Amino acid sequence: ICCNKLPVFANSGRRDSYLIYSTYQYIMKYVRIVMEKASERLRPKFPVDKTTSFICNGILGYVNICLSKKDSPDTIRSEARELLRSLIGSDVLFYQN
Repeated sequence: ICCNKLPVFANSGRRDSYLIYSTYQYIMKYVRIVMEKASERLRPKFPVDKTTSFICNGILGYVNICLSKKDSPDTIRSEARELLRSLIGSDVLFYQN
């Protein structure tokens, strides 16, 4: 996430690292709460923490959380492929007739 592009930071003329970090933590926490609530009603295909990391930090965030959980490189590779295939195959990115 690039906090410098957010309107609250765009006109500040300086980078307040504490404010940026606090905002990032807030966004991560909020996304995690939303994901946890959704997982109560739906059965997620991927764990909440990995999905949250992917939403907020992209594929590198997903890989980073997998590495912190000591997942093997083969497991990370196959899960990342499955995640991207699921995303590309869904209606989230592309409308399918």
